[in-house]
Amino acid sequence: MADDPASSVERALVLVVEDDDTDWELLSDALVGKYLLVRATGGGDAIDHLNGGAVQAALVDMKLPGAYTGVDVYQRAKSLNVPVRVMTTMPALAWASGVGEDDILDKSDGWQAMLDWLEKACES
Repeated sequence: MADDPASSVERALVLVVEDDDTDWELLSDALVGKYLLVRATGGGDAIDHLNGGAVQAALVDMKLPGAYTGVDVYQRAKSLNVPVRVMTTMPALAWASGVGEDDILDKSDGWQAMLDWLEKACES
């Protein structure tokens, strides 16, 4: 956990699925204080968090180590009606892999689109 849950009662729980430490640090720096963050570094851990039922939104890296890909995590989140976006530097590959065009965030575009989407996704 990136935040202390006791001090985050009002904040939405956001699952960030990111195996790269540098990208995780950039994301958590942008999100800490606004959201309660939980990190998964692989697809299996991410799916476990989603199955727990508390996640209100998910940001998922496309390329993950292990048996489950970002697309697997995306599909599980969708099946649970959890708002989800796949983060990638290869949007065409994500789209070709079955990720909806509107569900892709291109990492090379910067973080603003992600921040805007997350704010809307966590409003309810």
